[in-house]
Amino acid sequence: MASVENKLNHNDRELLEAGLAYFQPNDQIPKMVKSVEDINFFRNILKQVPFSEGSFACLCSLVAEAIESGRRFRTLDAVKVLHAQIRSAPPGQALTQETIRTVLRVYCPLVFRLSEEGLWRLSRILRDQELPPKAIPWFIENSNRSVHITNRLLRYPCRNHFVSGWARKQYLAGTLPQRTSELIALMIVNRIPSVASNEPPAVLAWAIYYARIPCNTKTRLLGKLVPRMSPELIVEIATRLGSVSLILRALRVISPQHLTAES
Repeated sequence: MASVENKLNHNDRELLEAGLAYFQPNDQIPKMVKSVEDINFFRNILKQVPFSEGSFACLCSLVAEAIESGRRFRTLDAVKVLHAQIRSAPPGQALTQETIRTVLRVYCPLVFRLSEEGLWRLSRILRDQELPPKAIPWFIENSNRSVHITNRLLRYPCRNHFVSGWARKQYLAGTLPQRTSELIALMIVNRIPSVASNEPPAVLAWAIYYARIPCNTKTRLLGKLVPRMSPELIVEIATRLGSVSLILRALRVISPQHLTAES
């Protein structure tokens, strides 16, 4: 009887070696994926491979090189693979600055070219990531060209002087009226900025919720707003923050006649 080994053809061996990517992504993916065409060929496998920053950076680099060389390839399918990879990363996974620089070589040219379907996937790749300092001016300069670039700034994950300055400028100009809470959030350090102090309590409450500040600081600032907040808003924000103290404070300081429907 012929052995299984003798019956394996080239395609069989290639498939088995690709299966190793599930268990050894850092070693196997660079061996089996050497071009954007390979990304497309192995796309179903790559979408299921557990996240590894090394293999993810390898795939991003191949896509970036193809873009920079002007090669035509199945851009949306490549972005879908990168999106699937980053979605499988542990919550809060912070990429290294080197990897983010590679991601930006994909993001910056494609954010003006992809369909809406591709743009949401592309934006997910950078979500909650701290950008290299030299990249932030590019996002600010191009924020009026794409809502996806605007979103990356509005949801920037940490305090940044340039992003805060951009938010203040947008707020004062009234250019993003539907995103007022997010703009104010970027300006909050230890208190509500004076320029925004007259905003409705619901706007300020959500600004505090979105702010890049410790949870105990959020609870302190929200506690000052409690008499002006509706009970529905208090409960919603308290549950999102996991802060029972906010509800307890409301029960202590708000009399029944002050429990309005304001929101």
